[in-house]
Amino acid sequence: MALRIIALVYFLTSASNLIAHASDAPPSQLVEAWRASLTAEQREQVFLKFEDERRFKFNWLPGRRAGLRLDDQTDGQRHLLRDFLQTQLSAEGANKVDAIIATEAALAVLSSSPEYRNPGKYYSAIFGEPGSQAWAYRLEGHHLSVNLTFSKERLISATPLFIGANPETVPSGPDKGLRALKNEVDLARQLYRSLSTAQKDQVQKTSEWFAGFLTSPASRRAELPKPAGLAVKSMNKDQQTVLKQLIEAYVFTLNVDFAQAYMQGVEAEWNKLYFFWKGDAAAGGDYYYRIAGENILIEQETQGSDTHIHAVWRDVEQDFSARP
Repeated sequence: MALRIIALVYFLTSASNLIAHASDAPPSQLVEAWRASLTAEQREQVFLKFEDERRFKFNWLPGRRAGLRLDDQTDGQRHLLRDFLQTQLSAEGANKVDAIIATEAALAVLSSSPEYRNPGKYYSAIFGEPGSQAWAYRLEGHHLSVNLTFSKERLISATPLFIGANPETVPSGPDKGLRALKNEVDLARQLYRSLSTAQKDQVQKTSEWFAGFLTSPASRRAELPKPAGLAVKSMNKDQQTVLKQLIEAYVFTLNVDFAQAYMQGVEAEWNKLYFFWKGDAAAGGDYYYRIAGENILIEQETQGSDTHIHAVWRDVEQDFSARP
């Protein structure tokens, strides 16, 4: 089992010398190279209709998904899949995905549940025909749901994006100290700790929104009630800089072209953003935070303590978008 884990968990950032990385190839061409490597049975598992309802049912719990598992692919097939994903994720995003899967491998050892926490249980599925007017790719398993929607060769939506980690910091083993969501955790704490007493009073007001995850894996679109918390216009320049860095920690999981374009939209609604926080900012403390505006919704919550983190980025207009 240990050797199998090592072979799987770094499938995005390892073995770079084994296959040339076709970074300039269009997404559909890279997917077609992967498809050509699959058996007929594997293709049947991977390639689904764009209208398939399973495309909209993202989830972050352990369990079976539509698509093909990592550990049901050969090394060569995983390398070809990696070539596609590396064009859509940033280098930091690829590292983050690998770290989440590596953390699952660590959890398998820590919980003595190698099959239930098997890091091979991450599924890839293609919805629609690659290169067509509307098609999509999903990579999903425990604590990870990457949903990419394309119009022809252009990435037009990268939400919902779910990322999580348990343990938040790997305590032992070859990946000791690994933190899959380091920036998403540390920047939020830094922002909260920088607030004045009056700002902290405002940031925790929740008369209009309840505390806890608003989003649901059963919802096709994110829904935003009236905002609560601290308005960005009530933050000083340094605090706004940290808030922007926190949002970018999520958005720049994707490649720079998509991320920069998306951040332009965030800047357009900047003065309508709110930051909400509830809980303990000290290490070991349980907390929840939310960033929301007219379209963007980012949430992070702990599961009993800060050793188990759930986080999600959604967008009212772009979730699962099929619009060119």
